[in-house]
Amino acid sequence: MPAHRASVGLALAGLSAILLLSAALVSGCGEGVSGNTVVSILPAPTGLTVEVTTMRASLSWEAVAGAASYNVYWSNSSGVTPANGTKVANASRPFVHTGLTNGQIYYYIVTAVDSASREGAASTQISASPQNIGTIDATLSDGTHSGYVVITPTTQAGGYSILPQANGAFLAIGYEEFINNDIVINKYKTDGSLDASFGTGGQAKYDRGSDNYPSHSIIDASGRILVTGYSRVTSADMIILRYDPNGTLDSSFGVNGAVIFHTGKDCFGKGIALDSSGNIYISGSINNGTHSDLAVWKYDTNGAPVVSFGLNGRTIFATGDPSFADDIAVDAGGIYACGSDGNWGSSRAILVKFDLNGNADASFGSGGKVVTPYGGNDEFQAIAIDSSGRFVLAGNSASDMALWRYSSGGAPDTAFGGGGKASYSNGTYYDLLFDAAGRILAAGGNSTGFPDYRFTVARYEQNGTLDSSFGNNGLAVIDNGENGEANSLALDSLGRILLIGTTYYATPSLMVTRLK
Repeated sequence: MPAHRASVGLALAGLSAILLLSAALVSGCGEGVSGNTVVSILPAPTGLTVEVTTMRASLSWEAVAGAASYNVYWSNSSGVTPANGTKVANASRPFVHTGLTNGQIYYYIVTAVDSASREGAASTQISASPQNIGTIDATLSDGTHSGYVVITPTTQAGGYSILPQANGAFLAIGYEEFINNDIVINKYKTDGSLDASFGTGGQAKYDRGSDNYPSHSIIDASGRILVTGYSRVTSADMIILRYDPNGTLDSSFGVNGAVIFHTGKDCFGKGIALDSSGNIYISGSINNGTHSDLAVWKYDTNGAPVVSFGLNGRTIFATGDPSFADDIAVDAGGIYACGSDGNWGSSRAILVKFDLNGNADASFGSGGKVVTPYGGNDEFQAIAIDSSGRFVLAGNSASDMALWRYSSGGAPDTAFGGGGKASYSNGTYYDLLFDAAGRILAAGGNSTGFPDYRFTVARYEQNGTLDSSFGNNGLAVIDNGENGEANSLALDSLGRILLIGTTYYATPSLMVTRLK
């Protein structure tokens, strides 16, 4: 055979082999060839998320079918690949990267590895920058205070509830004395400056009587702002206000934007919750002529009492002693109101379950209620229901800040804290929430190491132990040099912790602070 014909034949044979291999790869769509066997190449992991704390980053991703292990590659420069990244083989899921430098940006990708040690495609890149978690965010300022927004009037003001808005903005709800004590809602941008497009110059206020005080607030599915509290003309009347997102009273709600419950005796609104249909539930108290009784109200989306609930839209749980409900939660199984029962000095904390018609649910706890022992001077200030249907309550036990956890049936959860309760000396928790990892954030006031109280937020693991990576061994105490307590907390749209309460400069003042 002539030499040039042999060369052409070999070339054609090689080309055919390449075409066959290419066809196999295309038809396999992510598969390779080993001999005559088509082998799978694992797809890239998806759903990457990262959470940062002090000097560490926790990376999570969705499981890949067929993966025996995972490799993580990281770098301080963007564009990390398996070729240029630092490899961590057999990485667990989630992968916790420790010993990092706060403020430094770290870049990550993940690959899946099968049982034959074949590495799959790389994920998309994700980045993280560890921070001192639980420290004041100095980018928030009112122009005078770095890390704070303070309303210091000539008379008095106080903060009671905070609601996050888009792009790091927030609503601060409290009271401010003008001629009377008025309920105020201030909208702030993420830097702490007032948003002049809201209300009048950034503020909406409500003035009906000599005293108008808010307690809790909530945003409904339409973005409207609901606030409960009380307003006093002759007696204290429970009120619900509804504002449009622009800060004007919603005239379609109640009477000119307000629901007023008046009996001639003191009635207070404290907690507020919504069900899946938008019905409104208020917890608080109604005075019976001798003392207050724990009470719950139900209103429809227009502000009309739901008359099928209890007695014409309200229900009372009388214990024979002064009682009231500071907070409320609602789920498909019932309504849960928590507070205090008994006179100060010997009170006990109480949690009552009502069915959806307003009747006490006798299957819950004992006769529809859970109570702590008499003599402890306990109070449940706030309630939240976790993803397992358990009740976590925040408040005080004697003079200590405390959290409790109960099963869905009302039994103490002895796996939480010590016998179902976790406490910390010298203070009170007034609010709580769960973060994305299911940990508990609780806010209030604490006086340990100070002559008086300071804004305080703590972070607990799900088992009731303090998270030592947060603040100072789980507790962040905000020392602005003045007495004060945080009444409410929220996570803003960027994951930062917002606190609102009352502090005492020359006069009682509304204060908001934000933590990283």
